[in-house]
Amino acid sequence: IKGLIRYAADRGVRIIPEFGLGLNTVSSWGLGYLDIMIDLTDVAGGATTLAVQEATMESSLLNPLRNSTLELITDLFNEVFELFPDKYVHIGSVGRMANRDNKIHSLLTIDPLIDKFAVEH
Repeated sequence: IKGLIRYAADRGVRIIPEFGLGLNTVSSWGLGYLDIMIDLTDVAGGATTLAVQEATMESSLLNPLRNSTLELITDLFNEVFELFPDKYVHIGSVGRMANRDNKIHSLLTIDPLIDKFAVEH
């Protein structure tokens, strides 16, 4: 990565890393770190059916209450800021805007602990 950054800089190009932290987190985070996603099996009364697992993979967000989520994101950004000389990082949100707010709200409120935290804070 350092070589690519140097190569681009020599040609007047800035490389700004991007990380998806919105509804597109399943494809960018969920495949490798399913444990940091909102677990829809918890909401389904502990059911671990294939349908519930697929729903988690296709329709989830990062779980903001898990320490492992914060630790992973913190480690990632620390590494990024060490690698990239630029002070900018693009934090991607949502690719498609249709029904985005409703979907985010329903995913965050489906987990009773996250919903309670949101109400309290």
